Amino acid sequence: MWENMLQDIANLRLTEEQAKAFALLTSGRNIFLTGKAGTGKSVLIAFFRAWARSKHKLVAVCAPTGFAARNVEGVTLHRFAGLPRQPVEPYRLNKSALRDSSAFSRAEIVIIDEISMCRADYFQYFFNTLQGLPKSKQIVVVGDFFQLPPVVTANDRKALEKTWGPLWKSEYAFDTQAWKKLDFLVIKLERILRQDASQAQFVACLNGVRGCDYRALNWINGHAQREICENVLEICPRNVTVNKINDAKLARLNGPEYEIEGEVQGDFPEQDMPAEQRMHLRSGARVMTVANDPESRFMNGDLGYVYFTGEGGTDTGKIWVDFDNGNKVLFREHEEDPILRFKWSNNEYVVADEEIEREVEREVFETIDGKLVPRRVKRQETASVKSLKLKEIGSFQQLPLKLAYAITIHKSQGQTFQKAVVHSGMFTSGQLYTALSRLSSINGLYLREPLRHTDLRTSERVRDFDIGCKTIDLATFCPEELKKPEVKEHVAFDWEILGLDESDLALARAKAEELGQSLEDLVGMLVRRLAHGDPEVKLALFAFLGIHPAKKNAQAGDKEKTEDTLKLLSYIRDHCINSLLSAKSWPDVHKVAEKWGLVVKKRSGDLVFVAKKKGVWVAASSVHRGLSRKCLQEKLGAFCPQEKLER
Repeated sequence: MWENMLQDIANLRLTEEQAKAFALLTSGRNIFLTGKAGTGKSVLIAFFRAWARSKHKLVAVCAPTGFAARNVEGVTLHRFAGLPRQPVEPYRLNKSALRDSSAFSRAEIVIIDEISMCRADYFQYFFNTLQGLPKSKQIVVVGDFFQLPPVVTANDRKALEKTWGPLWKSEYAFDTQAWKKLDFLVIKLERILRQDASQAQFVACLNGVRGCDYRALNWINGHAQREICENVLEICPRNVTVNKINDAKLARLNGPEYEIEGEVQGDFPEQDMPAEQRMHLRSGARVMTVANDPESRFMNGDLGYVYFTGEGGTDTGKIWVDFDNGNKVLFREHEEDPILRFKWSNNEYVVADEEIEREVEREVFETIDGKLVPRRVKRQETASVKSLKLKEIGSFQQLPLKLAYAITIHKSQGQTFQKAVVHSGMFTSGQLYTALSRLSSINGLYLREPLRHTDLRTSERVRDFDIGCKTIDLATFCPEELKKPEVKEHVAFDWEILGLDESDLALARAKAEELGQSLEDLVGMLVRRLAHGDPEVKLALFAFLGIHPAKKNAQAGDKEKTEDTLKLLSYIRDHCINSLLSAKSWPDVHKVAEKWGLVVKKRSGDLVFVAKKKGVWVAASSVHRGLSRKCLQEKLGAFCPQEKLER
């Protein structure tokens, strides 16, 4: 894979703008690479990735979705950082990713593509885990926040607003403390490469749509094509519309229907499958490829018509596709031949040893006129280096085709089309701009009806962020002036002497943020004093964390009790914190607690959660401040114990 990429990169020529951006990427600084659709962000990142690989740097490439991860030959951010599927509290992190043997720990450069689709809580979780590592990494995030936003369900948003409190600003990654602390250099590519110079007015109007300019929308409505050619690809906001169009078009075709079953091995989520697991097609159906052919007979996104010679069902007979570009590709030549399926892999990164040949300079001595004379010579030597390899954990094999009468805007991202029908009915920000910018020319844009002003949706948060974003002026900037960042060594504190772990430290950080304190200074000061065994500071830190062990001395029994308390605290945060926060009444609170083996009681002016089996307890306010007796009573009324409800 890498050899092919390096060969492709060798044939590329960067524009002057891209070359300067590339120099910034190689500086080692954290970078936010952005720019309008079609400015060559993906090409530049492929170039940078190949360069880093050639320098034997450990590079991990991630994306928020499986579809986007496949497009960059990487892995999902969920797989790489161990993200949970449910909403994540602002102090959480992944301890297993901190092991020295993990790919997350070993990676020197992490690239996150399609950053606009990365939800804020997941980005903060990724950053929190980074903070637990002894050495910093170069983080490169790529994308355009004016395009598709993160997916947030109503239930997720409700849970996030409750668990994050005032820290929750929006679903975008730039609205997190993590974004501020990563201190990105912002590179904005301006030169659009997807549309040529003859499309200057179309490009200007695309930029207007990006910025919610109704005049630009009116121009596009006035210049789009209205007489739609047969079988022009339709780009729709919703899946239900896509399925309706594809099913109706397929049903109009004469002849039998053919069924091709895909093959799944290992872990490959259904929602990440690029083609249908059970594909239904007919001869003459309009199809689009969803992969790049290793033999270069077709590219991802090529359009054509599929044909069969069999009787129907699983009897497909000969299978081939006549592409619009004139190519004919056989996927099954004879009935006894297997169907030529494409294989997609679901991967994760692993650390591996790699043998490389490198040129080194050595000093040797020669005897000249009876004297030893030093001389430097260059030699090729074999060396063993660490590398990040993609390990397959699951696979999916199927014909690399899908019906192409219609596709969703989400599935069109990253593609370029010569002709397409764009539907109205946008329901979230960035959809219209993403759909329209897939076209290389206004002459290829078709509309069944004029686009509405309600389709022009742009997030106010994104617009404010874009206005306040300070970018590098690539026209005047000299890359040589940029200083390389100092590699930060994080101090490794021994929290075991207190019975604390990284989760407690992260919670302390989150609480310090809420108080408006200098987080690193505050925690660092406490830890430095704790290192000298100051018992008063020790108790102060426990109080700050909301942990209340009975007696925190050197006695073994007390240590065991503290460990049980911390385990209970972690157990509640991992399993039922969101359910407790969303409870509508005291019976709801007790019902959730009962489900997870807990009892809610009043103790010393606060509420506590008691584990039924061991009798260990933890203060409710230490789990989350929204679960304190004061907060719950403001929301649910006076505390009502479970015993009273059972009478």
